[in-house]
Order: sequence, then C-alpha cells, then structure tokens
Amino acid sequence: MREGAEPKARRTSKAPSRASFHRRLTSLTGLLLPQPKGAVHWHRLLTTAADRWSTRNKLAQACNNIAWQMVTGPAQERDLAQALPLAEKALVLRPEEPMYRSTLGVVYYRLERYGPAVEALERSLRETQGDSAGHDLFVLAMCHARRGEAAAAKDVITVSLNGQKIAGTRCGPTCYDASAAVSGGETVRVDVAGAGGGTATFGLPTLPAADGSQLLQMATERMRQLHAFRITETLGPARIPLITDYQLEAPDRLKYMLATGPETVFVGATRYSRDGPTDPWKVESTSPIQVPTLFWEQESSQGPKLAGSDQIDGVQTQIVTFFEVLDGGPIWFRLWVDGQGLVRRAEMRAPGHFMDQHYFDFDGPISISAPV
Repeated sequence: MREGAEPKARRTSKAPSRASFHRRLTSLTGLLLPQPKGAVHWHRLLTTAADRWSTRNKLAQACNNIAWQMVTGPAQERDLAQALPLAEKALVLRPEEPMYRSTLGVVYYRLERYGPAVEALERSLRETQGDSAGHDLFVLAMCHARRGEAAAAKDVITVSLNGQKIAGTRCGPTCYDASAAVSGGETVRVDVAGAGGGTATFGLPTLPAADGSQLLQMATERMRQLHAFRITETLGPARIPLITDYQLEAPDRLKYMLATGPETVFVGATRYSRDGPTDPWKVESTSPIQVPTLFWEQESSQGPKLAGSDQIDGVQTQIVTFFEVLDGGPIWFRLWVDGQGLVRRAEMRAPGHFMDQHYFDFDGPISISAPV
C-alpha cells in the first residue's frame, strides 16, 4: 500500500504524462533525480542515489511508494518487473513496516504469484491488527478467487427467485453466477450450506429502474464541497466485523480509529500512528492525502439507477445504485442521498469485501491536529 494513501481515499484523475509522473514521484520522495531516457529504471536510480538520503526510512518509503504506483497507477505507467525489486528493497530497509508488506502482496498478486501474495497479505493483517484490513482483505479475496480454493468450493449454494431454484456456477470462493429473466418486484433468496453458511433474502426493485446519473452527479459534487465530515465504517464479511471511525477535515487531514485499538492521524505530509490508546505515537513523513475523497470514485461509474427511497437518521433519502469494474470484476455500490445531495449512507459490495459507511456531522466542528 502506498504510504499516506488508503485505497478508498484515492481519486481517479486524468493520466499524467511520463514526464509529469516522474516529477510527481521524485517530488514525493524528496529526491530530484535526472530525467531518465527511455524506460524508467527506478531500481537502478534509487540504489545508486541511496547516499543522498539522510535516513534509511526515506529510501524505504520511496521504494514502497513507487512500487505501489507501478502496480496500481495508470496502465501506461505500470511496470511489474521493476515494482518487485522496489517492494522487496523497502522491506529489506524496514522489515518492521507492515504497510510495505501489504505493497509486496499486491505486487505478487499482479504477477499472478498468488501463494506468496496470500502469505504477505495475511502477515500484513496480523501485524497491523486490521489497520489496512479494507485493502488487504479485498486483495486476499481476489487471490483466493484466482487460485480457486477447493475448500471454499465445498459450500453448496442455492439461489431461488420467487421460490424457484435458478441454476448457476461458482466463479470463485466468494462468487456465484446465476442468470434469470426478471420483471421487477421478485424476491431473491440465497442459501449457503456448510459451516459458516446462512440465508440472505432481498427484493428486486420495480423495473425498469429510472436513470440515476443526475442524482449520482449531484451527490458527488455536493460531497466534494464539504470541509469536514465523519464516517463510521463496518467491514466484513467476518464473524466480528471490523468497525472504524473516521474524521476528515479539508484539505489534507484525516483521523481514524479502529475498534480493535489502532489509531492513525494524517496532518499534511506527516503520519502519526499507534497501536492502542496507551502506546506511544510513531511519526513518519508521507505524501499528503486529499480531503474530501470519495471511495466510489476509484473507477468510472456505470449503469446508475434509482432504487427507491428510505429514511436515514430521520432524513428522507433516494437510493442510487451503480457498479464499477476493477481488476476485471464488478464492484457494486449503493448511496442514500438526501435532498441536499449529501450521502447519508453508502455500501460497497465486491467478492469477499462488504463495506457499509454511515456519514454524519457534515461541516461540523471537526478540528484535527498533530497528537504530538
């Protein structure tokens, strides 16, 4: 994971040119490298320039951040062959930093080395006590799906539409694909047998659903105008879901605390973190985050539709649904939007990754400062 940029806090922008991409990365790491000719030989340049850093920490951070960009940035800027030695070098320099292990796991995933990827991501989860769980769990689920874990395939899944079973096929440990003709208003039931199984039932909206593009655009623009707000996030699936409280203050301040104890604060180009309320703070330099950022802006939104209405915190809202495509698979979203365009609730559903967010204290008295 790129230090200082949580997955849900990234905003997709126009792909930069090779020159602007290079300048941005060199500015990020604080080292002005000469403009390379031809291919970007990051590993060679960073290695030979190591003596120009005052500490191993800065070199490790640079290696990690550039490796992250090389596997998650625009397609024309990706370089898996160069990303692997950079991610490995970051861990050699700072083996105690689990965030760098998370980056290594993503590099292995992109290289289709799923076994080492699972090992790195699971260790990252253990060492961070869930600090990067939203990201690590998602990539772990993708690794297992690619591997086609036999154990997960033993669960028996039955899908029914108005009581009639629908034939389907498994598309991964946390994915099942079934097709049926629907007219709207039907009830869908999903039964999963075996240990940890259960039943989920939901109703389909009236069809055809009205276009939701205008509501989604209004909500996105209104949320971008906020100076401050709070989020309570519940992440699963898990026997004990991971709950995180976020406070965000424009333009570059973020504070979040996991229910398990860890706490992190971003103030400009500095990251503060600690494992629990009585532990000392660890201070690190990082790249500033951008607030507000909206987790549904990772990729282009597709097929926005209106899906009814509901009350959230006593406020009437309209529901808009849409999906995005990431790593070749769909991610589904639902937003509950009030009359002012404020998102009161948001859901994201992806294979092995269920995230619910409750938004509140819009432009409230939130002040985030350095804890030390």
